[in-house]
Amino acid sequence: MDNHQIRKGNPKVLLRFFSEQFHKKNDSIGEQSLLSSQTVRKIGTIDDSPLFAFTAIESKEKDSTNDNFISSQKPPHTLVETRLNLHRDMRSGSQRFRWNLVFNLLFWLIVPFPFWIPFVSNDIAFILLPSIQAIFVFMWTIIAVLALKNALILYKNRFHNFTDDYVNHKHVSIRHIIAISCYKESVELIAKSIQTLANQTEVHRITMVISFEQRTPDKENKCKILQEKFQNSGFQQIIFTIHPFGLPNEIPGKCSNANYGLRTAVKEMGITDNETDDILITTCDADSQFPPQYIAALTSKYLNENRPSLTTIYQSPLFYNWKLDSLSFVTRVTGLLRSFLMLGGLIPFNINTMSIFSFSLSLAKKGYYIHPSYQMDDIICLIRWMGVTQQRLRISMIPVPVLSGPTSGETIEMEIIEWARQARRWTIGAAEVFHYFMVKTKRIPKMAACSWGLVFIIYYGIPYVLLVYMV
Repeated sequence: MDNHQIRKGNPKVLLRFFSEQFHKKNDSIGEQSLLSSQTVRKIGTIDDSPLFAFTAIESKEKDSTNDNFISSQKPPHTLVETRLNLHRDMRSGSQRFRWNLVFNLLFWLIVPFPFWIPFVSNDIAFILLPSIQAIFVFMWTIIAVLALKNALILYKNRFHNFTDDYVNHKHVSIRHIIAISCYKESVELIAKSIQTLANQTEVHRITMVISFEQRTPDKENKCKILQEKFQNSGFQQIIFTIHPFGLPNEIPGKCSNANYGLRTAVKEMGITDNETDDILITTCDADSQFPPQYIAALTSKYLNENRPSLTTIYQSPLFYNWKLDSLSFVTRVTGLLRSFLMLGGLIPFNINTMSIFSFSLSLAKKGYYIHPSYQMDDIICLIRWMGVTQQRLRISMIPVPVLSGPTSGETIEMEIIEWARQARRWTIGAAEVFHYFMVKTKRIPKMAACSWGLVFIIYYGIPYVLLVYMV
């Protein structure tokens, strides 16, 4: 820390200095008391927002006013915990070059290329345009072959009992944390998703983390309903968290909610450093349906690959077919196309995970969990973790599919509106990812950065600009 800047009173330096001093004095939060048997309890309060946890262990401490609640005055989440003090101070848009402008310029030139290149030279156009078409045909052929290969793997394992794969492994101690981020979804939808996790063949390995936002309507009642419904479902533990609104250096969304929920849950579980390789985290949305063998398949894959805790992220293929037969033609086609591209592109080329993915707690802690200042948790996590591990991360396919809710509306008009909304969100997301990647490139090995950046531009570039046209 620059002492001259401290004496001079630079606000940013002072903020970082006092944050570091606070972190030294409060390096760890005291472990919470054990939970009441078959009860929901309050494990903390931040900005009048409660944090709840449920488990089936005997309580050693009770609150004087309510036997079912235990309170703590220490918040489980601080500015220092986000590790933002390890990065540069946040700059405003006028102080930092926005790399997404280069992204825009590059593809505004490439997409209309067939229209303007003949005006430059017919001879050049005669050679380049067929060559570009040939390249795209080749790329689609490769994607189709890989998608077929992975689809056959899914088909082959449709009745496989993955628990048998590691029954002979000695001392199988793998545990799972499933983090589901919720906002305004109905409690019925959330319960439907959680029920698919309660139906897991290895449900006893799961700690269920259900994260709501402070601004979620009727959140306390939703927590109560879910706790009563799933308290005897066999989960190792159920933890409810309420993500406070307006925390420093955060934006509302899944990233900040999941980041807060996971940090809170890990502290609540009292996990030691030598256990982190044996704990796998899965983040998901409120409209996710897991097959009964998901946890067993993930455990089998992780053990058979010799526990690659810091080198691999796990992705189950996403199928967007919730009532797909009753939806419009556009939704059916786009849903199938997205699954096709995941099987043949995103997973085989290690481009990025999507919505529902799994990783070790070791990788999460080394990578400072999930960046709360962005909205696309899947790609941002991948880029961030490549920087801290100093390598390009591998994406390994879990050989069972997960159902995810499609982007759709009840009518054709609502369908168009919903797709326009999603297109705008994806457009902004792709731009912020490209900017984040360019800023963090210097922290990633050159070969890893160049190879990943190339496939990212190829995969997302042209669709990105087409979405700009649509919006």
